[in-house]
Amino acid sequence: MNNLLKGSLALTIGLIGLTGGLTTAHAATKSPYLDINHSFIRYVQLKKNLYIGAQKKSGKTFKRVQSKKGTIVGILGMGYNKKDKNGNWIVNAGFTNVSDHYGRIKNLTYKRNVSVPLKKANFKIVKLGAEPTLYQAGKGFKGILNSTTFTSQAAFYLTMDHYVQYYNASAMKKFAPDGAVATVSGLDVWKPTHSAKAYKVTTKGRTTKIYTHRAIKGLPNKRLAKGKYRLTIKDLNRQTNQDFFPFEDAYYAYATWSSYRVNGKPYFSGTADEDYD
Repeated sequence: MNNLLKGSLALTIGLIGLTGGLTTAHAATKSPYLDINHSFIRYVQLKKNLYIGAQKKSGKTFKRVQSKKGTIVGILGMGYNKKDKNGNWIVNAGFTNVSDHYGRIKNLTYKRNVSVPLKKANFKIVKLGAEPTLYQAGKGFKGILNSTTFTSQAAFYLTMDHYVQYYNASAMKKFAPDGAVATVSGLDVWKPTHSAKAYKVTTKGRTTKIYTHRAIKGLPNKRLAKGKYRLTIKDLNRQTNQDFFPFEDAYYAYATWSSYRVNGKPYFSGTADEDYD
């Protein structure tokens, strides 16, 4: 099966060459490392300036830089393969950007072959929201006639630092062919077609409201007053599963998505698998 899922779902612990099970090891009570029995640590914050594999773009190249105290980073992969002199498992991790706006992450990457000990003196676990949902225009995936792939729909998402980033269909075809992306990670450095900073975001139940000072071209903005606009995203709590592209006695693809309304217009978010039968 050729999985069309993109982004952070494709990441594994093996990317940084670490071994060992995170849920079966028993660290010493006073281990200097973050608890390896946390089955999944998503984000950490630096307690001091430290090199953790960061590279900043300088001209056409990237140069090694030290990450500053207070920086929050995502965990690319983590694990352990040896003990320190006191018998504690040395927990290591590789890092990536948080899903912030394009202007913040476009010139900053993290080397994938760098793993750093997760010492309590240097890092603390932080909890952020889930990775941003990618909302695509339309009622669901659509297959291209006489093909075995999906159309690229215009889409948008709200970054973790509250920017609305919009991508037209051409941009989506470049960054996420087939649109088989449900969430956006810090590895997805996509230049938006249009964007705007949200000055207020509220969530109540299944409804999220995003307020901006200007309309975002391509989205169904609701004007509230001069310089004030709102996007109201309603989760319809409806999931659709559908087979696509029949081939002999099977199907070439399978897709699943959730349905939303954005200021009354249909949007969806989902994933798809190719070579499904």
